Amino acid sequence: MPKILILVLICLIIAVKNYTPGTFLTGWDTLHPEFSFDTNFKDLIFGVWRSNQGLGAAAGHSHMADLPRVIILWLFHFVLPLSFLRYSYIFLCLIIGPLGFYFLINFLFKKPHISFLGALVYLFNLGTLQQFFVPFEMFPTQWAFLPLIILFSLKYLSKPKTSYLLIYSLITLLSPPQAYAAQLWYAFFGVYLVFLLLHKTKRVIPLITLTLLLNSFWLLPNF
Repeated sequence: MPKILILVLICLIIAVKNYTPGTFLTGWDTLHPEFSFDTNFKDLIFGVWRSNQGLGAAAGHSHMADLPRVIILWLFHFVLPLSFLRYSYIFLCLIIGPLGFYFLINFLFKKPHISFLGALVYLFNLGTLQQFFVPFEMFPTQWAFLPLIILFSLKYLSKPKTSYLLIYSLITLLSPPQAYAAQLWYAFFGVYLVFLLLHKTKRVIPLITLTLLLNSFWLLPNF
């Protein structure tokens, strides 16, 4: 438990040092749904056709995949300043990633010290800097949720409890923003599929089925 608290504290210190009060966080792409949630919900739900691009065009990205993030920001906007909303999501990803990696390593090796060091390596490396220095939500989202997806996949494969499947479903529901540019999700799913099939057990079927079903709200309109 102390190691988890230390991890959270380290992440919070990094967040505080990188926050400038009263400013808006603008990253690689300027995705700011907080400026008009009504407009953005409409654009996401009817996101296959982009009427705001020239004379209208078929979407080049999987805009609907961003819906979970926008819902989170919409909930946050009742209690947080408008300028802090995008910061809050990015900082939340920064905290979730190392915690997920800690629990993943601890599940595999049952050694808290190694798990703590692994989480620090996950947090303090050039790949993390690349994801967060000029953030584009799909990359921090994948960085945050990938360890948890792997963790609860392994837990379910080792012991097929309904609770593991429910938690996996929740994590999968929160992770679609990683598919804003769908190629990133296709690459993830391809590797994830190989990872599951290597286990050679029928227990992979619910995981594959749930992954496809829970992502179908943005997958199907893109075909």
